[in-house]
Amino acid sequence: GGKWEEFRELEAEVLSNLCGEYQTGAVLAPGGGAVAHSDGIQYREQNVRTLKSFGRVFYLLPSHDLEISARILTERQAKDQASQGQRPSLTGQKDPFAEMLEIVQKRHPLYLAASTEPVLYTGSLFPYDIARTIIDVLAKK
Repeated sequence: GGKWEEFRELEAEVLSNLCGEYQTGAVLAPGGGAVAHSDGIQYREQNVRTLKSFGRVFYLLPSHDLEISARILTERQAKDQASQGQRPSLTGQKDPFAEMLEIVQKRHPLYLAASTEPVLYTGSLFPYDIARTIIDVLAKK
């Protein structure tokens, strides 16, 4: 068990409740751990099933190159004032880039499996521009 598994169990419950409550017209951004953590695999798999039954699932990645992606994500995280000092280490690594690269490499196949759409490569686009891209993709189908 442990605290992470308790968190993941609660996360799965909340995600399931949200998807049940908002049948249409909602955008959920649960965070990467929801579909790619290693703390209670049953919760991760439940989350993937829940999200896929809810609607379309997008995997947003800065670059085809995972190392470039990890660098962009590390820089983005460092600039995020709201979460600075709030994010626990997931690997125990001291170097933020090394940790991000390890996480991206480990989670990449899980994100691919969870996604219902082709990967959206976002580069260093701002969230608004990424949202517009997703809206364009949704409008085409």
